[in-house]
Amino acid sequence: MKAMLAHIDNRMNPIVIKELRQAVNGRFVASLLILFLMISILTFSLIAMSAAGSSNVITDGGQDFLFAMQCVLVIVCMVFLPGYAGLRLAGEWSDSNTDLMFITTIKPRAVIWGKLLATVILGMMIYAACMPFMMLSFMIRGVDLPTIVMILLIGFSSVVIGIQLGIFAATLSTALGFRLLLGLLILVALGYLAWGTLMMSHDAIDFGLFSSWDDGQMWAFLSSWLVMLISVLSLLFVFSVARISQPTANRALPVRLTMSGVWLLNTILLSVMAIIERESMVIVVYLYATSIALGLTLMIVVCERDRWGPRIRRTIPRRGLFRMIAMVYYSGALGGLLWVAMTFGLALGATVIVFDMADRSSAFIRIELDEAIVNCTRIVLFAYSYSMTALLLRRFMVGKILRPDHTWALVLVLIAIGSVLPMLVSMMMWGTSGMWNHKEAWMLPNLMLLFTDEHQLRSSSLLFYGTWAVLVTLLSGPWLVGQLHNFKPLEPNADRELQAS
Repeated sequence: MKAMLAHIDNRMNPIVIKELRQAVNGRFVASLLILFLMISILTFSLIAMSAAGSSNVITDGGQDFLFAMQCVLVIVCMVFLPGYAGLRLAGEWSDSNTDLMFITTIKPRAVIWGKLLATVILGMMIYAACMPFMMLSFMIRGVDLPTIVMILLIGFSSVVIGIQLGIFAATLSTALGFRLLLGLLILVALGYLAWGTLMMSHDAIDFGLFSSWDDGQMWAFLSSWLVMLISVLSLLFVFSVARISQPTANRALPVRLTMSGVWLLNTILLSVMAIIERESMVIVVYLYATSIALGLTLMIVVCERDRWGPRIRRTIPRRGLFRMIAMVYYSGALGGLLWVAMTFGLALGATVIVFDMADRSSAFIRIELDEAIVNCTRIVLFAYSYSMTALLLRRFMVGKILRPDHTWALVLVLIAIGSVLPMLVSMMMWGTSGMWNHKEAWMLPNLMLLFTDEHQLRSSSLLFYGTWAVLVTLLSGPWLVGQLHNFKPLEPNADRELQAS
């Protein structure tokens, strides 16, 4: 028994122990638990007094109290727990402590997992304090026990996503101004997450998750929620680990493997739902979501390394086929571009196949599929053209003043210039009213063109972005060939290079 306990003690995450010890020794956790107990007692008393004189006490009292407690739990936890985890990590992930993150023997994955698990345990303590009061809603009537349990799980899973989002935000930058702006964006994101969770909880309480729903709707809802939870948590987790990993590490490998797994999992789920429900628009929405995500990914992959150090090169396979597969998933801008092209091609193929299996009857729906393919191709080509142009400018013009990992900022600047400058020139040449007669001259590089419904503009923009993509690819030809040539394993006799690194 002692040997087993010693083994468990050695295997425990030291970050979890440190965080929980500091939380328990401080006043934050105790104050928060007392606050939640007081809020629960006050909410239960108010609902009980209002329900005492109401004729709907049998049907509405338990629902009102459960939803009120869910609002309190979700909103307060969304404010305190992500901020608690993010601020603590941000204090450690600072300019003065960055070297300590790299010289420690604790792996970056263990650091992020420890921060997440410690804060999740604090959330479990809060939920444990409020759970008995939420179960009392069953005694007031109007809601069943399975629905209460599911409401608790929905709220707690959203809080876990919020905690991981706060941890990820703390790893993005050490600049104070950027952190303040990022904090506002995170608050907006947490607000939308809390609002969506509460709306979902309200609908589940009103309709009854198990009593009023048929089996197909219930399992579709539960499976979609579970896949969404796994996908978001996995992506935010690997993104956070990549951010605090050493620059010489192969950061992209776990990220792209996780993104591929998440994409495949969502593809399978949505395909099955589209085929079973005979609803082809589900897979069309999936294609739009995939293209937007890949467009944002293109802005990130151009920020990756152009050369591979000895630490990565000694893990590169020596066989040609395995080496090409490894390039797609290893760190490097070219590998990221290949991964985006491969994923978009697979998404197009999956959409066409599932669409035919889900619905073949309507020619109008087939037209919607063709338009979706054209629009999604425009989105990816738009992001590729601007991203590769920014990569060219960074390499030849501003490489000395702009770091490679800040290329995304140059992409945003180019998109802003392409969206505003041609429009201003058109206004000066043809006036405010006459510029709409020559809108193809200034709307083609505009971001808003991606949202137009005009057939002529969609066709012109597809040709424009396709030509731009081919041109920028040809200009980047020497760089692409150099990337292929440099991606090779380290020679066995390169000990000096290893020591120098």
